Amino acid sequence: MGPEELTQKLNELIAKRQLRDRADGVVEQPIDGLLVSKDGSRAYAVREGIPALIPSEAIELSGLSG
Repeated sequence: MGPEELTQKLNELIAKRQLRDRADGVVEQPIDGLLVSKDGSRAYAVREGIPALIPSEAIELSGLSG
């Protein structure tokens, strides 16, 4: 899954209030893009060109591909 597809998938989950961050909080704001960790296990949301690099706000990517 490419970055654009992943961003779209995550935004669909956000719209349904089904996406949670590492702190188990519901992600409420749509994202413009992502910064993905080197190992591909988590992503950090980018909104209005600003990445949110707060570890507790990271999105776990396991189980989302496909």
